[in-house]
Amino acid sequence: NALYINQKDDEEKSWQVDMMDRIYKLAHHTIIYLGSLTTASEALLKALASSTTTTERGLTGDLDRSVVDSGRLDLLHRPWFSRVWVFQEMVFARDPWAQCGKIRLKWDRLAYESHSFSEIREPDLFDSVASHHSPSVSDGRDMILSEMQKARKSYQASLFSKVSKPDLLDLVVSRRGLGASDGRDMIFAHVKLASSPPNPLIAVDYRKSFVDVYADFALYAIQNYSLN
Repeated sequence: NALYINQKDDEEKSWQVDMMDRIYKLAHHTIIYLGSLTTASEALLKALASSTTTTERGLTGDLDRSVVDSGRLDLLHRPWFSRVWVFQEMVFARDPWAQCGKIRLKWDRLAYESHSFSEIREPDLFDSVASHHSPSVSDGRDMILSEMQKARKSYQASLFSKVSKPDLLDLVVSRRGLGASDGRDMIFAHVKLASSPPNPLIAVDYRKSFVDVYADFALYAIQNYSLN
């Protein structure tokens, strides 16, 4: 079954968007469709899908490094990685899979090939997501992937231990520059990811105008953070 949100009904949209985190948390599998295959992405994904061992060169073994880099950059520059809502989708997913064309593989295998991900340590929840600069520049695509993976792994670990979530203000600042057709989504897409308790000032409500959403967010930030 497909989930459809009536974009013209602000009340319905507010209610549906507010429960998206629960949908991702309850889904047994989440398939992320990245688009059609290209020569570069096909070579990389086939190598990852067929690999059974991990070497110092990653899961792609002896595959030429230029082929690996070409495929990785091809995938990381897909529109999916620059959308603001996908962070929530990735963090809350129990078992995410990436699909390009007809090739599908576990997200972890794709993330492993990111050169920055190979250096990831066990972080606190969303560790360093709030500290890096806007990932909109082309050379920051690896950072987007590795930060997503850190956040997801950390969230899963937090289900069994007490780990602090980031502040909403830090999340919004660190994620600025990502794609959102509706500017209000820069706030709404991060509410459920943050440590913020329920507060009507930051509740998902598309009946509020763009100006009202950011005015309320500014008021919320003034009331809850030490802004120097």
